[in-house]
Amino acid sequence: MALLDARNDSVNGRQWGLIKEVREKLKEYNAALLQQVQINSLDGANMHDLGVLKEWLARKHGGNNFLAGIEDKPWRDEEVSDLVALSSRPYARVTRWIVERAVPWLYSTGITQRKAPLPGHEEAGLVEWKDETYSAASRVIAVLVSTLIPSVAVITLYCIRNLLTRIFVAMTFSTVFAIALALSDARTAEIFAATAALSSVQVVFIGSTSVE
Repeated sequence: MALLDARNDSVNGRQWGLIKEVREKLKEYNAALLQQVQINSLDGANMHDLGVLKEWLARKHGGNNFLAGIEDKPWRDEEVSDLVALSSRPYARVTRWIVERAVPWLYSTGITQRKAPLPGHEEAGLVEWKDETYSAASRVIAVLVSTLIPSVAVITLYCIRNLLTRIFVAMTFSTVFAIALALSDARTAEIFAATAALSSVQVVFIGSTSVE
């Protein structure tokens, strides 16, 4: 209140002006701080996507090296840590493997027929794979794995007559099952519960069937 009452005083008026100036600077600082927090929350650049971009930039019918010299500095390996992804794709490990390994390998070996290029990008050979396609493929793989591993485990244990061998085989199947779940987006508690359920089934099967 003293400062408000002294705004017309020459000395106190200057102090009041400094306070208002500091207040504005603090607002700017806080705004910049919040922007920095938002930037830091962005995911880093995906190395696979960055590699595809760099390959297109170098391709004759793509970018044709239109970025040369200092202009290509942002895409160099030593600058990767400064890049962010404006549109992140939180793929599970299985989906990421399909995107970055399986599909490129199928194309390179000719096993999969190439898709038609996007209109206007025929020379560059750009094609589009929707995220929904990758997600569907990963779900199919997850269903197959979750069905086959328990079934194969039961059949294998049925064919084995030695008790100690059965125990080690059951441990192996439980480990493989847990690793498969870890490659998905399942939480730790879900992995533990599912693996414990499979182990319980195997233990019951081992104890309820005749062995040598």
